[in-house]
Amino acid sequence: MKKYCFLILVPFLLSGCGYKVGSLLPKDIKTISVPTITNNTMEPGIELPITNAVIKRFRVDGTLRVVKKKDADLLLEGKLVKYSREPLRYKGKDFNKVREYRLKLRAKLTLTDLRTGKSVWEEPVYVTGETSYFLEGDLQTDEMTAFGLPYQEAKLPTLDEDFARKVVDAVVEGGW
Repeated sequence: MKKYCFLILVPFLLSGCGYKVGSLLPKDIKTISVPTITNNTMEPGIELPITNAVIKRFRVDGTLRVVKKKDADLLLEGKLVKYSREPLRYKGKDFNKVREYRLKLRAKLTLTDLRTGKSVWEEPVYVTGETSYFLEGDLQTDEMTAFGLPYQEAKLPTLDEDFARKVVDAVVEGGW
C-alpha cells in the first residue's frame, strides 16, 4: 500500500504548486530610470536618501538595471505623501514617556513604459514602508538611525530598506 501511495504522490510533488520564483516582467524589459522622488511631506530632506535606497535595492535585486531616462525601458516616478511617527510602547504606566516608536512612509508611484509612453499600472500604486525603534538616546538620533541615515547601525530593518524593498517588489513582481 505504501508503494502505491508513493507512486501517486510523486507526480504531484514534481509538478509543484504553480509558484514562480523571480520576475514577472516581460523579458524585453531590462532597464529602469528612477528620478528623485518628490517629497510632499512635512519631513524635510528625506527624498534623496529614499531615492538612493530604491536605486540601491534595484541594484541588489538585479532584475532591472538602473540607467538614465533616455536609455531606460521603464520610468518609475514617486511622490512621498505621508511620513509619521507613532508611539508603540510606553515606559511603565507613564503615558508621557514613550519607549518605542513606529515610523511609516507612504508614497504614490507611477510606472511608465518609455518605449510606448503608456502607463504600466492602470492606477498609481501606493507603497508604505515601516519600521520601529526603541528610544535609547535622543529622539532625533534614534529616529534618523531607524530611518536609515548613517548615525549608527540600526538593530532592526530601517525604514528606507523596508520601503525600497516594497517598491522594487511592486515593480518586479506586480501589475504585469
